[in-house]
Amino acid sequence: LSTAKDLFEIVDDIKRASDSNQSDSLKMIYNKLLGLLNNLGIVPLTINIGDKFDPQIMEALTTTKVEASKDNTVVMVDQIGFKFSDDGKVVRMAKVIVGKV
Repeated sequence: LSTAKDLFEIVDDIKRASDSNQSDSLKMIYNKLLGLLNNLGIVPLTINIGDKFDPQIMEALTTTKVEASKDNTVVMVDQIGFKFSDDGKVVRMAKVIVGKV
């Protein structure tokens, strides 16, 4: 688990680089790291923009003003979270920005 946690920061850095630079090489490295974590029994949490904020699996970094229909929803995912694939226990909470009225 400690080795996997060390890999989370690398995954974050590669994801940020891949998002800002449409490099196929970075995407390939990112997918290989996710595959390695998957082999260790650790998978990413599925969190999308617009999902209801869930403090069991998400950490709110900050809030931002939104319209009433988007209150208490995810407006940005800063860092993906991870869980064990067998029991669903959260290894690292996702870090998100939450919309508030």
